[in-house]
Amino acid sequence: MYPNLKRALSTKGITNKDLAEFLKVDVKTVQNRLSGQCDWGFREVSQITKFLFPEYKLEWLFATDTA
Repeated sequence: MYPNLKRALSTKGITNKDLAEFLKVDVKTVQNRLSGQCDWGFREVSQITKFLFPEYKLEWLFATDTA
């Protein structure tokens, strides 16, 4: 799930731990969201797009590989 987001995180060297700290959630929560086991919250999607990846459109970043 979320291949574009995973690629963008990797390109910038942002680990799951880094993302969890940024979002103020557990690493397991990030892992669950990246794998599609849980949905992303609006606040999380907004923060990731606005602060970490302003160069990408939200729709592209959070596109799923099953869409």
